Amino acid sequence: MADVIQTYWTRVKQFSPNARLFLASIILTGAALGIYRLLFNFYVLSLNMDASVVGQLTSTSSMAALILAVPMGYLADILGRKLSFFIGGLAVCLAIAGMVIWPFKGILFSMSILSGAAQSLSAVTMSPFLLENSGPEERTYLLAWHPVHK
Repeated sequence: MADVIQTYWTRVKQFSPNARLFLASIILTGAALGIYRLLFNFYVLSLNMDASVVGQLTSTSSMAALILAVPMGYLADILGRKLSFFIGGLAVCLAIAGMVIWPFKGILFSMSILSGAAQSLSAVTMSPFLLENSGPEERTYLLAWHPVHK
């Protein structure tokens, strides 16, 4: 057992700086989006909108992410991995800010689509980024940390 743990930590120490930063950002982003998703439901209800609107907004975001996954993959190849992560994160922040600043039903749905597209851009970029920033020895260990989305 000690041998297994030693091998594991040896491989984790081999992670590139890019991979380590990526994993740290995933942990922080996951926590932030978890809190957002919880509070967003209450926010929409506080706007005197029906509970079905909460479900429709969530579905809209998920559907946009699904439909736009392939185009976002091509875009990520054009932009590069780091820039794709930056744009995806910035777009999610802008979408959330737009929902707070302009709390109207149409804007909420538009920003939900933007959020889904941005999350799709980040999601399709993750695996290629991790593969590009790892060697054969530590790749399995790095991909084991890879989060499952939606």
